[in-house]
Amino acid sequence: MLTLRLARTYKSNAVVSNRMATCPYCEEDITDWAQRLERGAAASTPKVWTCPDCDRVLGITDWGSA
Repeated sequence: MLTLRLARTYKSNAVVSNRMATCPYCEEDITDWAQRLERGAAASTPKVWTCPDCDRVLGITDWGSA
């Protein structure tokens, strides 16, 4: 299983240009979805973030200890 350790940060593969985020796989506009991620990521468990349209993985967070 692929895991990516990020020290309490979220790094997305989504492309952001001029305040618009697009999925790098299907090029769907995911701006609203990406903004909700920034405000909503607070749980203490790892998360796999996927595109709401094509379901491809955009990023992984790991909130565990180092």
